[in-house]
Amino acid sequence: MVSNLLAIIAGAACLAEAGIVAKRFPRSHPVMTNAVAMTVGAAMLGVASLLNSEAWVLPSNTATWLAFGYIVLGASVTAYFLYVFVLGRWTASAVSYAFVLFPLVTVIVATQLAGEHITWGFIGGGLLVLGGVWFGALRQS
Repeated sequence: MVSNLLAIIAGAACLAEAGIVAKRFPRSHPVMTNAVAMTVGAAMLGVASLLNSEAWVLPSNTATWLAFGYIVLGASVTAYFLYVFVLGRWTASAVSYAFVLFPLVTVIVATQLAGEHITWGFIGGGLLVLGGVWFGALRQS
């Protein structure tokens, strides 16, 4: 349990550092940046999978292929492209506020796919998050 929490914290720290590093490097096209990043990430995950002796099998279920396609094209490639694109135009701090919106999108999609229900607590929390994003990232100084 503690190692899972540490992995989440390490992932967030790496993501924050990646934004800073990307801002300091000379500008490059988001597609090329994405291609290099995804290749390195896939290699790292492949090595980790081999070290853990995971079985490599292709899914046979259509729903699994659709989920995989969404994760690869929608959640990874498109999101990373947009992240790098916006990072080239905004400050790293302002871009980081976009990540607090992910849970809002996740819950909205979950209502459609899994039949989840949006509660008043979620609406209140969502408004609080949107207010924080506006105040921290979009409000003029």
